[in-house]
Amino acid sequence: MKGPTLPPSRRLFAKRLALAAAAPVLAGAVPALGQTAPSPSPTPAPTPVPTPEAPSSVAEALTEVARIRWGKHLSGEQLGEIAKALDGRLRGAEAMKKVPLTNADEPDVVFFAEYPGGR
Repeated sequence: MKGPTLPPSRRLFAKRLALAAAAPVLAGAVPALGQTAPSPSPTPAPTPVPTPEAPSSVAEALTEVARIRWGKHLSGEQLGEIAKALDGRLRGAEAMKKVPLTNADEPDVVFFAEYPGGR
């Protein structure tokens, strides 16, 4: 029998940990080395790019407020981007309003303000 063994050094431990982490990836790659490449599949037809919708009237009104307030610092292209961003946020808000919630539904994250070590 062997005598007492020493714990592995940090370097040896790190090497073993790296090998253990890479083992699943390497195990999947080994069988693929002996296989032949699959025949190329036909390229799918390109999907049509949807035409951007015009911003809603509310988004246009808010963009006009931004133009009045900061218009001398913004170009026409930047105002267009602002209109798109506002419209996207307004559409997201409308989608959120459509989700039915009851008074018993809790938030996803519950925040507790506690300092370390006690209450």
